[in-house]
Amino acid sequence: NDAGTIYSIAGGQKRGFTTAAVFTGLGYRFSNVITDSLASYTLGANIDSATAAHPVGTEVNSSGTIWLIGATGRAGIPSLAVFQSNGFDFAAVVPANAADLALTVLPNLGYRIGSIINDTGTIWAITSATAKQGFPTASCFLTELGYQWSWVIAGSTAGYTAGAHLCTGTPPPPPSAAEIPAS
Repeated sequence: NDAGTIYSIAGGQKRGFTTAAVFTGLGYRFSNVITDSLASYTLGANIDSATAAHPVGTEVNSSGTIWLIGATGRAGIPSLAVFQSNGFDFAAVVPANAADLALTVLPNLGYRIGSIINDTGTIWAITSATAKQGFPTASCFLTELGYQWSWVIAGSTAGYTAGAHLCTGTPPPPPSAAEIPAS
């Protein structure tokens, strides 16, 4: 909400909802709206239809499957761990509509780079879209790299290629703000 207009933000653009009926018709809730200045964002096309596909960046639910709407289609979110690693919130998920379901199905979303995953007792850092690196010791994890156990998400890293252990090479990307619990 900026000066009375509610916007959807994605890709550096703000897109205004033309009416409250369009906003609620797409399943959004006023309780999730944040008030702030959006002056630094470029103005995009208005959102003026409750039957059009949801804006880019929206998580939608279709029969229990959560999809992320992208610029070229919809990507499935294959697990709770992937959902959590990307900083998503179930309170922001809205029902999918027919236009969303007509979008091209893209490859499933993966972990956010920098996520820390516990895969059946082995702790991995996701270091690229296809790679993971392990922590050889708790000291490496806690002291040398400054991670905390509370940042770890339980999940499978199947499909990611294991690289060299951490603390013997380049450190992984830092965890996102979504992974660091509020104090």
